[in-house]
Amino acid sequence: LQTELQKLGGRPAQRGEFTFRALVNGRISPAEVDTLGDIFLATESADLKKIYERADESLELAISKVRDKLLASQAILDTAVDFSEEYSEVTHRAKEPIELVIHECSLIIQRYKAFVQGTTKPRVVLAGLPNAGKSALFNALLCRSRAIVDRMPGTTRDVIEEDVILGGRSAKLVDTAGLRNAESEIEAQGIELGSRYLEGASVWILVVDGTEELTKAALGLLDKYNAKPHFIVWNKRDLSNWIPAPGMVSKHHRVLDVSATSGEGIVEVSQETERLLVNTHVSVHEPIPSRVQTSQLEEGVATLEKVRGGFEENWAPEVLAEEV
Repeated sequence: LQTELQKLGGRPAQRGEFTFRALVNGRISPAEVDTLGDIFLATESADLKKIYERADESLELAISKVRDKLLASQAILDTAVDFSEEYSEVTHRAKEPIELVIHECSLIIQRYKAFVQGTTKPRVVLAGLPNAGKSALFNALLCRSRAIVDRMPGTTRDVIEEDVILGGRSAKLVDTAGLRNAESEIEAQGIELGSRYLEGASVWILVVDGTEELTKAALGLLDKYNAKPHFIVWNKRDLSNWIPAPGMVSKHHRVLDVSATSGEGIVEVSQETERLLVNTHVSVHEPIPSRVQTSQLEEGVATLEKVRGGFEENWAPEVLAEEV
């Protein structure tokens, strides 16, 4: 049949031709074509959900709030123009709203870039002292043996990453080297790498050996990364010499009693991690712009960065207002 149709002047459809014809004939809009392209790019169900939700105008609402900040800056600049003698000193007050707009638009832009690059997966980092049971917990959350588990401190000398499904989306589960004074250069590099992963973690879990007292090093981690979403796994619940977490610790931090070896409490660890990811990771609950919207935001940010430079160079309020 195809051969006969080609003899009559027919040809196979080109890639994207039906979409193109639908656009030319007014059946779909350019925005819908943009969305269709992103649907094909999506690899995460959470990202796909956000693409389908573009019709709820959540992005438009976010941009409207950003625009209000820009209008506030414009009002200050207009005042400085109209009453130059009295209000010449207030021009600098217009800079703060512009800084906020640049920051918030940049976050939205980065959301789309992360989506396109496939780097929207949040990282869940396991941290703690050697022999606390991080690798055992890592394996338990993966439901398979991936990391080597041994009583000898320093067994994990590098960072191990694996994909895991949490809260309906993929996340990177990261097992780091135990925090201690390294006995070799390789081990020191592994500990340093683990620290860098902690800095970029979406959620981190402090794994504590529940048969020992909480050390100064572990308390130091809690103090340093307290602002980042986290909780404590008080491990080795199955051992006879296990003791509960001190009241002062459980008062200020979420503590789960767990045995990574027997599996006791692992479901609760997974559920708590999911809860923190849903509440904290922007890619889960913030709108993802389209390619065209991202391009438009980039143009706006470029202009505002020029305005920011104008403040440093003491441009006249008339010039600043025109750019804004």
